Amino acid sequence: MEILRVNNLTKIYNAYKGAKEVKALDGISLECIRFAGHV
Repeated sequence: MEILRVNNLTKIYNAYKGAKEVKALDGISLECIRFAGHV
């Protein structure tokens, strides 16, 4: 269970990093990242 959670956070982090690189990050993505960090 914990491994699955870490994998999901890694995927979210990679998606965040990729979006940041192309400057395509929007408010919805930021909210998803904040939400995921609290789950």
